[in-house]
Parts: sequence; structure tokens; C-alpha cells
Amino acid sequence: MDKLIRALTRDVNSEKAQAIKRSSDDIEMVTCDISKYDDVKRAFQDSWAIYAVTDFWAQPDKPEVELQQGQLMADVAASLQIPYYIFSTLEDSNKI
Repeated sequence: MDKLIRALTRDVNSEKAQAIKRSSDDIEMVTCDISKYDDVKRAFQDSWAIYAVTDFWAQPDKPEVELQQGQLMADVAASLQIPYYIFSTLEDSNKI
């Protein structure tokens, strides 16, 4: 069984998303707003593993948004019974 990487992005047509897509035939780019339950559920559907990262840069002055995104992704992964879930986060790496 081939493994496919499903990469989530706000804009599949962005230059960065297209560069990622071109890097491998095993990458599927999917539009997803990680603040929206239905988007996350659709993106996580039929996955067996998730590597989740919040979007600090969208609203850097509102850490509660990042917390909500992280909780939402964890809740969706649990509801879909995804067996492997990795959540990664850092403090502002520019300040480290």
C-alpha cells in the first residue's frame, strides 16, 4: 500500500504550496482552515497518522486562537479514531 502525504494549506494555488506539490508525486495538497471543524474533519478523513502544527503567524497576538486550533485538531483526530497523532509546537522561534 502506497503512503500519501496530505499537506494542508490555506491556498493550494500559492507559490509555496505548488513548490511542495512539485517536490513529490506522493504529496496531495488540500485547502484547509484549521480553525474550522468541517475543514479539519474533511482533511483528516481516512488518515492513519497526523502531524499537526498550529498557525502562529495568522494571529501572533492572540495565543488563544492557536490553542483553539490545537484543541480542534486533537478533537477531530480523536473523533475519527486516528491511531497516530503528533502535535508539535514551539514558542516564537524568532525569540529563542
